[in-house]
Amino acid sequence: MKETIQIVLGLFFLFAFVSQMSAQSVLKDGKIPRDLVITLSFSSTIQFSAEYDLKITADGKVYLNDRSHLLPSQTFFNLMLLEMNGKKLKKSKIPKLKDRISQKQIKQIILKFEKSGFFEMNEFYYGDPILNENVCTNHADIKSLSILANGKTKNVAFFLGCSYSEKSPLEGFSSLYDKISKELSSVKKMNLKTN
Repeated sequence: MKETIQIVLGLFFLFAFVSQMSAQSVLKDGKIPRDLVITLSFSSTIQFSAEYDLKITADGKVYLNDRSHLLPSQTFFNLMLLEMNGKKLKKSKIPKLKDRISQKQIKQIILKFEKSGFFEMNEFYYGDPILNENVCTNHADIKSLSILANGKTKNVAFFLGCSYSEKSPLEGFSSLYDKISKELSSVKKMNLKTN
């Protein structure tokens, strides 16, 4: 009798675990959802800073919405750098960028979302509530990620001007953000028009 109860409980927990994992999976039968949109956002409360949204769609295209408010660039410094110590500097080669991210890369990114624990994270983190003394500054950067798939959206954002413990999800989030950002470094970004 005791063994039967243990087996039934074991099967119950196994079924619950398997159904939970399949419910969280973004890929349906190994296919990328048609409505997939992955967004990396970087914003800041600092007066002169870079701000942008990078959106990846199911077809692999990458769109950029640049919301930066930077100081005007000083182009005369570039002319001074062309010749230094009597030697002309070589112009750096502009890397050739792909038109879109591959379907294989998109699937790998989706799996990174699932493995990182992204779907279990809170929507917004402003410091770590576990810490006794949590220090936050007024002006800092904010990184956020969102994924829209199968009609559902999950957003996670971190205000980076606060203290976080080693056990906070910040490390997993930052690693995921950086990996996706690196994947996008070799892809052309199309300007996203916003009205």
